[in-house]
Parts: sequence; C-alpha cells; structure tokens
Amino acid sequence: MENDIKTTSNKVISAEVPPLAKKILKTLSLLAVATALFLFWKGYDAGGFWYWAGGLFSLLVALVLLGSAEPGNKASCPSCGNEIRTNDQKIQKCSQCHCYVEYKKSEIISLDKDTILEEPLFEASLPERFYWPNGCCICGKKATKLEELAIEKSQTGRNIALGVAGLAVGALIVRTGGGYNITLQVPHCDLHSAGIKMKDAKSILFRSYRYYLDFCSINEIGETKSAPDEDINKAVKNIMILVMLADGVIEEEEKSSITYIYEKISGSPYPMEELSEDINTHLKDEMGFLDYVKELNENQSDMGKRLIYKSALMVALADGNCSVEEEKLLAEIVLQLNISDAIIQSVYAEFS
Repeated sequence: MENDIKTTSNKVISAEVPPLAKKILKTLSLLAVATALFLFWKGYDAGGFWYWAGGLFSLLVALVLLGSAEPGNKASCPSCGNEIRTNDQKIQKCSQCHCYVEYKKSEIISLDKDTILEEPLFEASLPERFYWPNGCCICGKKATKLEELAIEKSQTGRNIALGVAGLAVGALIVRTGGGYNITLQVPHCDLHSAGIKMKDAKSILFRSYRYYLDFCSINEIGETKSAPDEDINKAVKNIMILVMLADGVIEEEEKSSITYIYEKISGSPYPMEELSEDINTHLKDEMGFLDYVKELNENQSDMGKRLIYKSALMVALADGNCSVEEEKLLAEIVLQLNISDAIIQSVYAEFS
C-alpha cells in the first residue's frame, strides 16, 4: 500500500429537502411502517407467506422514504474522489481509500497528517504478520519502552505470527483450543503512553494519524490507495538508475527491469525513451550515488523510505544476484535515510 494524502478540500453540498416535501415523505414512511405492522400481524394471525413478504416490502419502502427525507450532506473525498456522506462526526473515514477526512467550515478536507487525538480512532486491520514503523507510536521520536496490550476471546482462534525488529520485539500470540489470548508489544517513548488500542482480534486503533499511515504503508495493508507523490517517484527513478550505473555497465535487460519496477511501484509508466534521457543526464552529472543519497530528505515518511529501498533492492536483484558492490549501495541507503529494521524486514518479506 503506497499512499500520500492530498491537501485539497471539497465543498460540502447540502442535499436539504424542502420542508413540505420532507413532511410528506415522513408521513408516507410512517404509513408504510403501519402497513408493515398490520401485514406482520395478519401473517402471525392467519398465516401465509405473502403477508410476511408484504410486511418486509413495506418496511423497505419506509426506509427508502425516510432516507429521501433526510439525505444529509455530501462531498467528494479529497484523496480519491469517492462520495462521502457527512454525519455528526467531525472526523470520518473514506469507505473507498480509507484515508481520514475532516468536516470543517462547510468543507471536507484531508486530515492533517500530524493529527494526534486524545483517544485512539484511526482503524487499521491487523494482518497475520506485520511490522511497526520506526519510533514512538504517538510522536515518532525514538522509542524507549514497550507497552503491552492484550485481548482474550473464548473461542478457537487462528495462529498468527508477528515479525518485528529493533525495539518492537514483542509477539502476538494466539492460543487455540477453547479460546485465544493475543498479546501485543507497542513502542512508545518515555513521554507518551496508550497510543494504540486493540479494537478486536482483527483490528487496532491509533491516536497518531501519521503513525497510522506509516503502519498501513510498510505493511501494505491496502488501507490507503493513493499513489506516491512526485518527489518520491523522482527519488525512486534516480536511485534505480544510480544502482544500475554502479558497475559502469548499461544493459538493455536492466533498463527493461527499471521500467517494469517503476510501473509496479508507482502505478505509472516509465517510457524507455524517458529512461534513456534520465540515464544520459546522470552520466553527464558529476553527482555520484553517495552524494545523491545524502541529498535525499532524511525526514521522509516511512512510505518514501520503503519505496526507495524496495526499488533499489529490486534493481540489484534483477539479474538474480546481489553483488558486493550493490550490497554496499543498499547499506548506504539505509544509513543515510535512517531506514528502520522494520521497514527492511517488511521489504524482504515480499521476496520470501
């Protein structure tokens, strides 16, 4: 799951029904409910399939009429364009791309990535194998402790394995045979606690929106489906080209691999003509691999770090072998971008 939330907003369109029409629709819905109750009573008293069928149909009509009387407001999701029906909640989740939006001053806007709530709200599914993003699950600073979360259920569960690295060394354990007990170790810094809550055995809730996005990204849960931004795409292109040029040999097979990998990662084509032009630019440029990596923003999101490392690794493995020189380049990317062990493990898990 590669995501980047747009910062656009959309006006909320009011679908207000005229007062007289609303009154008529509500009256008709009440009549439909009364009809349904009558038909259910007749079905109970006299029997007969059609009484029950008519009652159910009348209830359906009542719901449609009531929904027409109170349609609510709507707007397009800033990330994917999906229609969102506003409700009393200030923060809502888009049902299509699963990004969160905020209803503010008659507008639907993408939620600020740095939003941290008092109580966990941002919901992500809990995969069978997952990795924590780097740092405290609330502020993102260096994690110094683990907080344990547990949930018990008195029914047979499934076996779940958890792979983590660095500080997040906890395990998610499922015991079958009459019930299960799931235990989760969550990374926090000394200043924060209670950043994540287990909703049930299949999902967890986050207080930090940024941490939620990074969690979904490195685990490719499929929660957020927007494409990477242009800066990340550019970095991915440059890294792949520089890895290819490291041995001083340019092969057509390697170029084909780069166009394929880029399209797979970004969802956009990378024409061979454009790649050839980019290669020539790098050959004329005096900036080498190490200089470029140092210039990359060290404060990139975990999604950006993951894609940059993944693209470099895929190019290095394109010929079926990762040479010593290529291993050194990968290590330099990890060092300069401060890529966590969790991100590295999540990438390598795709090749296992």
